[in-house]
Amino acid sequence: MKRRFIWIVFFILILISGSIAFWLWNRPPERIEAIQGATISVDSLCAAFNLDESAANKEFLNKAINITGKVNEIIHNLDGGLMVVIVDITLTAEVQCAF
Repeated sequence: MKRRFIWIVFFILILISGSIAFWLWNRPPERIEAIQGATISVDSLCAAFNLDESAANKEFLNKAINITGKVNEIIHNLDGGLMVVIVDITLTAEVQCAF
């Protein structure tokens, strides 16, 4: 009897974990349009990375941000994706955004 109970609990746990894995695998991707990112200028972003790169990585890396500046050029990178180069007004700071 005890052995049967253990098998039933085991199969229920397998079923639950399989259902969770299936849900996580098939959930829709997060829409970037729905994310409200922080707005920062090109020169402020470059200054943050020049001041303390590890702190800037924690603050900006893998997050949605709105960068203000002038689009200098749009090029294709080596992977075939688009690369947008944004500069500040004085053309001293440059941010490359890969898509």
